[in-house]
Amino acid sequence: MPLFGSHLSIAGGYYKAVDAAAELGMDAVQLFTKNNNQWAAKPLSDDDVRLFREAIERTGIQQPVAHQPRESRRCAVAEVDRRVCRRVAAG
Repeated sequence: MPLFGSHLSIAGGYYKAVDAAAELGMDAVQLFTKNNNQWAAKPLSDDDVRLFREAIERTGIQQPVAHQPRESRRCAVAEVDRRVCRRVAAG
């Protein structure tokens, strides 16, 4: 049976996206690992990891999926906007 999920905000902590997914009756949650308007991301603390794991356990969310926003991933060979590729390559 397919899982039902959605992209949800990590504002206030990664665990909040898990809690929001459960409140909406979802089986899965997809979240960005950082704000897509910034190149740098705050490192995960031990508390961030613990709260996220506890939320997964508490809510029964089956499939958490994390990924980076498009601009922070490595450039694809077919990337159309070369300015993005130069920014990514520069770190």
